[in-house]
Amino acid sequence: MTANGLRSKRYYFCYALAAAAYLIGVVIMVGWITRAPQFATLGAGSLVMRFNTALCITLTSSAVFALALKKRLAMLLSLLSGLIGLFTLLEYASGWDLGLDYWLLIPQTTIDKGYPIRMGPNTAFCIVLLNAAILLYCLFKKTWTKLLQLVLVALVLCLGLAALFGYFLDIQLIYNWAGYPGMGAQSAFCFMLLSLSLSILFYYRHFKFYSKHSMVQTMTILVTGFLFFILLWQNFLNDAAEQLRRKIAADTRLIAKEIEVNLHDSFWATRRFFSRLNHHAFNDEAISEDAGNYLKDMPTLAAIAWGKEALSQHGPMDDLQKSHLLRLISLCQQGLKTQGMTVTVVEHAASGGVPYLCFAHNQGRQGWMFYNLQRIVSGAVKRADSELTGVEVHYGPITLFTQINEGSPAFIHRWAYSELLQLDFLTEPLVFKLWPSPRYVAENRPWLPIVTILLGLAITALLALVNLLRNKVAMDNTQLKTSITDKSRRLLEVESRYQRIYDNSPDLYLFVDRTCRVMECNQTFMRTLGIVRKKSLLGQSVFDVLNIKNTMLEKNIMNRIAATGVINNLELDLMNQFDSTSRMMLKVSPFIGADNQTIGYLFSFRDISNIKALQEELASKKYSENLFRENKAIYDLILDETTDGWWDINLETKECILSSKLLRSLGYERDHYTPTLDFFRDNAFPDDFKLLESNLKKHILSKGKYPLHQEVRYRHRNGKPVWILCRGQGIVDPDGRIRRVVGTHIDITTLKFTQEKLSLKNLELDLIYKTTRTILVTDTIQDAFKFCAATISQAIRFAVGLVYYVNEDSPHVESVWHQTMKGEAACSASLKSLELSKKEGIVGQVFQERKAVWLSSSSANPFSLEQAHCTHFKFSGALAFPIIVADEIYAVFEFLSDESHTAPIEDLDMIDLLASQMSLAVERKMAYSQLQHLALHDELTKLPNRRACMEMLELAISRAMRNKSEVGLMFLDLDDFKEVNDTYGHHLGDQLLVEVSQCFKQSIRGHDYLARLAGDEFLLIVTDFSSYSALSLLAKRLIESIPHPLVIDGIEVNVSVSIGIAVYPFAAKTAEALLQKADAALYKVKSEGKNSFYFSNPG
Repeated sequence: MTANGLRSKRYYFCYALAAAAYLIGVVIMVGWITRAPQFATLGAGSLVMRFNTALCITLTSSAVFALALKKRLAMLLSLLSGLIGLFTLLEYASGWDLGLDYWLLIPQTTIDKGYPIRMGPNTAFCIVLLNAAILLYCLFKKTWTKLLQLVLVALVLCLGLAALFGYFLDIQLIYNWAGYPGMGAQSAFCFMLLSLSLSILFYYRHFKFYSKHSMVQTMTILVTGFLFFILLWQNFLNDAAEQLRRKIAADTRLIAKEIEVNLHDSFWATRRFFSRLNHHAFNDEAISEDAGNYLKDMPTLAAIAWGKEALSQHGPMDDLQKSHLLRLISLCQQGLKTQGMTVTVVEHAASGGVPYLCFAHNQGRQGWMFYNLQRIVSGAVKRADSELTGVEVHYGPITLFTQINEGSPAFIHRWAYSELLQLDFLTEPLVFKLWPSPRYVAENRPWLPIVTILLGLAITALLALVNLLRNKVAMDNTQLKTSITDKSRRLLEVESRYQRIYDNSPDLYLFVDRTCRVMECNQTFMRTLGIVRKKSLLGQSVFDVLNIKNTMLEKNIMNRIAATGVINNLELDLMNQFDSTSRMMLKVSPFIGADNQTIGYLFSFRDISNIKALQEELASKKYSENLFRENKAIYDLILDETTDGWWDINLETKECILSSKLLRSLGYERDHYTPTLDFFRDNAFPDDFKLLESNLKKHILSKGKYPLHQEVRYRHRNGKPVWILCRGQGIVDPDGRIRRVVGTHIDITTLKFTQEKLSLKNLELDLIYKTTRTILVTDTIQDAFKFCAATISQAIRFAVGLVYYVNEDSPHVESVWHQTMKGEAACSASLKSLELSKKEGIVGQVFQERKAVWLSSSSANPFSLEQAHCTHFKFSGALAFPIIVADEIYAVFEFLSDESHTAPIEDLDMIDLLASQMSLAVERKMAYSQLQHLALHDELTKLPNRRACMEMLELAISRAMRNKSEVGLMFLDLDDFKEVNDTYGHHLGDQLLVEVSQCFKQSIRGHDYLARLAGDEFLLIVTDFSSYSALSLLAKRLIESIPHPLVIDGIEVNVSVSIGIAVYPFAAKTAEALLQKADAALYKVKSEGKNSFYFSNPG
């Protein structure tokens, strides 16, 4: 791991927290060294931060800083701090004294003996966890370490926070483990700072891992579980320690009670002896005998002395010098006087350092009795038969008895129990301090805390593992779902893409089953054959769909499919719905199913109608491409005599070598011309040379990686432009520099001219498409011809364009459209009235030859009439072609070229193709117009039929609704028409309807709409009328328009007309309702005598 990632500004807060902990640790270390304990504690009653703790916090903070600078230094500092904490835990766990508390700083012991110098076990535990997390971060990159390191620091954060709450709430159970030294408030605060710093650092460094694997729940379970079971273990451990302390206290009180009884017995025995000293019945001999009995019965009695004038003594102190005994007696006089005696505890060199309980009697005959306190205490301990093998008894500054076991000072400090024994005959209390042996504590250690912590850790780890596996399964399911969704989306995109490729393929695809019934086809097939609905094809025979009339060809196809299932490159003619034939190349291949059986066949058609016309162009292009490949191959033999030119330039010496072929391609000879570096600048077009020079510089700077490949226009010696393909390659020297560039020149002028021809062909095909489509989609043919002529004139860059319509009954043609590219008003006005004879000029030649004609100015009087109308132009040629419909010339297009920009056209094949396609489009347009007219008009009277009339009525009502005007509808019905029809026959009845319709037409206005509804019924739509009176006058005019009698084929007939009138919006709001109202009004007229009109009442 590189440390650069930890130098980002986002980690400054982490280092600020570590710096705060570092300062606290340094200040407390200074306090220990300078013997100023106020730096190490917050005040009276609070726990002190030990020197070892401050040192470990300082080392850990330094390790956090070093993570961003040097990883090895961070590992070393963290390892040292962790070992101090680990050895401290080992001392607590094993009971050994490794001397760690004295190695680091001996002067610390002199500050205050009330402050134990060893750090608490919970403090050491937190230090071990923090440094373990740092070491895991530095040494391992596995998944479990990323989780564990954040769990460790989070656990320390919770322990420190819990300890602070324990101080604030005065709950010692939280920060003090089972009587061991507790965690100080400063220590808990520093642990919070360090753990928070490391938590932020780890989270930022492994953010993607934690967020991707949903580790928050798992870490929460681990931290919460560990913290809960640690606190529960601590509670059980405190309870067990408290029980053991109560047992130690009971044994201590038992021993104290035993000593108290012995001392009281000694006191009363002494009183009895002293009472006999002044009794007149006892002489020295009796007293000596009595003293001997006392010494024999009381092992703790060391000596007895008495005397009035001379000193007598009895007991083990006989051998002592009298001066020493006198010194002890003098010390006994300084004690407490009670009940005629002076009682004190003496310890002097005269007694060999053994403490004695001294009783002195100073009345009459004096007496002294000395009891060995060590024997009294040791006897009491033995009689108590206690497991407390460590004993200390003090009387003031005098140590009466000491028995030390193998317990260390820290062990004694934890388990020792003190008891005070105050006797009424002593000035000061006896202080008892007893403690058990480590073996006794180990044997009485309960198993519940250990089982609790182990079971809790196992349960927490198991829950975390289950949660981790659950999250992993959920994440895997999410990823799998996402992957399936992405794959489905990609499959749909691929399917859609292939479907578009299939439908828009230039080839025609047709799938058939084994019986040659159509199963599927692409859109190209439907468009080519003019088929609108695919469903109409499905299930039909492929030969019916293809409209193959040649039975031999059909049998040939069937036989070849039955024999091999494959047909390759079979040419046939395919006819579409518009009877247009295209030359197709057919390929048939079998369609294999999942069971490896043939389930159908694929018919693939490719249009090869224009392949012949493009073969020569493709051959020319192929020739140019082959020539280009040959030139590339010849590059390796550049010094040989080739068809390509080559050049060699030395960039340092400025030497330039050009091949003779290169010079000859530009019209120069080596014998008469010495090339230099300026050759390219002098002969190339300036713009092309600048680009060539720029590409050469890029090629040199990139050490040959940037390609030097450019088409350059050179100027031939005769002045003509020459297209040259210039390719070069720099030769890289061993030092990495390019000092020499070599290359070739290939003349591609022919290829460029071929490309221009292909562009012209594309332009002509585009022109055919635009004109034919314009004819089909424009409303009228006359408007379509205007757009087509404008398109053609703009494409071929002719100055003037005209369109002539042909009148079969007239020997002349008349122009209906004209255009001048330069827009001279005089020429434009003259062409409006231009009229030509069918036999003169270029138009006459078109009528004679019935194809496209090009005439130049050198021809005899080709376009003199047009030139006379346009004096502003000097025409150099004219192009004209006919539009032939039903084998008759329907119109003529004429275009006049201006000599300033148009060259003569000699190849008229494409113009003929254009004319034929436009003619077919006109025929199709006229056929469509005729069908539309038949669908909307009555064949007998040529009037609009019911459908057209209702559409017009809807339109009139919509317009009246917008303009807030009225629409009148007249329903006309001939009176007595049935009698005429039955009397004279249907033939005369039809003629009668024609005559009557003509009479009606002559009686109405030009914008009124008359239609035949059915039989002898007619409808008239009237708009733009001022009042009902106007409608009444029109109705009267219609009634009077029919003569009486009406003569048809010499037969006189009498018919009249009845009219029902309804007005929108007064009579009705819709077309159907208005028609019904008019019909009802007509019925009213019929019932009242006919030959009249009647207005419908408003609805």
